[in-house]
Amino acid sequence: MRSSPRFRRHALCALASAILASANGCGTNECPRPSDELLTRPSGFYVADPGGGPPELFAPGTGGGRLSPDWSRVVWAEVLDWSDAAHADPDILVADANGRERRNLTPGPWFDMEPSWSPDGTMIAFRRDGDIWAMKADGTSQHEVVDTGEIDLAPVWSPDGTRLGFTSFPASGAGPDTLWVVDLDGTDLTRLVEQAGSPTWSPDGRRLAFVRGTGQTASVFVANVDGSGLRELVKDAAEPAWSPDGTRIAYLLLAGGCDDHGQVWAIDVDGAHATRLTRDPVGAHAPTWSKDGARLAYWSGPAGVPVD
Repeated sequence: MRSSPRFRRHALCALASAILASANGCGTNECPRPSDELLTRPSGFYVADPGGGPPELFAPGTGGGRLSPDWSRVVWAEVLDWSDAAHADPDILVADANGRERRNLTPGPWFDMEPSWSPDGTMIAFRRDGDIWAMKADGTSQHEVVDTGEIDLAPVWSPDGTRLGFTSFPASGAGPDTLWVVDLDGTDLTRLVEQAGSPTWSPDGRRLAFVRGTGQTASVFVANVDGSGLRELVKDAAEPAWSPDGTRIAYLLLAGGCDDHGQVWAIDVDGAHATRLTRDPVGAHAPTWSKDGARLAYWSGPAGVPVD
């Protein structure tokens, strides 16, 4: 489904506003102004220090996006041509984690966003206009996976690489977001939960964690892949990421004071032992576990810079 220019502008503006709110304490004036050093620091993926020290810049120079499973590459969406802002269409770009070998995988007149690596790093799922697409990691073999007739977005891979979870919402805007699961060949499309998005799979492929909420409230929930067993895990949270051993879920805290808001926390799958993992004055985005679960990376940048 081709999204309208009005929708494209709305999506970009809404996304920028959400990230700005996270980086700046939800629009309040209570938090101190970031230092000049933070205002000019490089953007990229940082690795949290388990001891609470300064984060380490790991993958510089990328515009948000997602680290590959082995942390060797980064994929993200970026508008390369702003000459006509009303029709500014982002492309999917990829680079080595060191920022070199940058390539545009989807040049063309499409609205391409929200790329997601397959578990083995050989494929990338993404949103093209209002549908879910997939391609090889070098940009070849681009093909549509599913079109629900609504605006489909934010695909994520199952651990075995055979299915995708994604979110949709009506093009009219009149109706709730819906969480879906579909086989990679476009078959077995299953509607799971309404008012839900940002899914992440458990390592055994049996459950999904996702964000659910309305208006200004959001919580991380967990459910089985058939939609049963729905339960709330943690309030005022977003961007869940399941740990490789399946015991914990990292998330972005949306509440709390200046030291807690916008930071990555982790909680046991049973809802116990919430622990703060990042201490970044600018805030964090896109938490990503290392394969062994020993480290956690996240995207950040100069204070107030929006990301995809």
